[in-house]
Amino acid sequence: MKAKIIMGMILGSSLACAQPEMRSHDVQMECKNASQKITGEINGNRIVDYIVDVCGPQKAAVSLESANKSVNFNIMAPGAMKALFNSSVEGLSYKGKLKDSGKYQIRLYMMRNAANDPTEHDYVLNIKLKDKDGAAKEGGEGKDKDKDKDKDKEKDKSGDKKKGKVHFDQKKNKNGIHFHAVQTGHTLTITPSGLANDNHPMEREIKGKVIRLDATDLNNDGSPEVIVVSKTDERQYIYAYATNKKKSLSELYMPPIEQFPGHKETYGGGDRYIISIDAVTVSYPNKKMGGAANQFKSVKFGIKAGEAAPKGE
Repeated sequence: MKAKIIMGMILGSSLACAQPEMRSHDVQMECKNASQKITGEINGNRIVDYIVDVCGPQKAAVSLESANKSVNFNIMAPGAMKALFNSSVEGLSYKGKLKDSGKYQIRLYMMRNAANDPTEHDYVLNIKLKDKDGAAKEGGEGKDKDKDKDKDKEKDKSGDKKKGKVHFDQKKNKNGIHFHAVQTGHTLTITPSGLANDNHPMEREIKGKVIRLDATDLNNDGSPEVIVVSKTDERQYIYAYATNKKKSLSELYMPPIEQFPGHKETYGGGDRYIISIDAVTVSYPNKKMGGAANQFKSVKFGIKAGEAAPKGE
């Protein structure tokens, strides 16, 4: 399944950008001295993320097994923009010390040569966490296929997954697809229903507190997008998801607004998002003009014929 990145125009590109189907799973294991063996399937149009809570600093080992040599993984530290480990360069086994606590991302993907391969390929992902002086305790085995969703829900209900205060809980629907957005602590969870292939929840870390949830259809193709806006004292943030012809949910990537061509020198925070029927408009006070209330810069963007297309400033 593919989705078009509606935010690609921020980088000055008006070309269509295909994004693979994204899946995200929380790994149910103790923060320290634990191990988990996960089995699943992946194809060239899918990226699978495993989110692991690390108490840090602590030792970790991650290994991947698959008959297809194009299956690889990266490891990302919390908030990092660059992978701390890339198996396509460093091999299919990682051993090292994770310095920071927080949610680490293990991302499974297929290499570019297999990017359009629709065949499902089996894999086994082994994760071990241990203290400086401790050994990992054996965990369970899990499958990330659709049939295991009920098991994940039961774990959540039993309290295996620790959650903080709920800041936002709202539902929207569009074109027969329903979306349930919940912010717990700094985690946003989007749970769809009504999609043909995959209604698995998607989770990600966000900044600030959610202030708005919208379900829309920016390019009027019948397959809706869901958009979430959060706010800090300095600015707003937007998180968007496409429904891929009503088959599955994929996150749409948006770089920071200061990466817009011509906006690096004028941007200083204070941005606001206006969501209309066919576009999203970003506006902010022009810091070159002293941030006066009547001196705003804005960019309007949307999806047009499957492309990331600027509408003009």
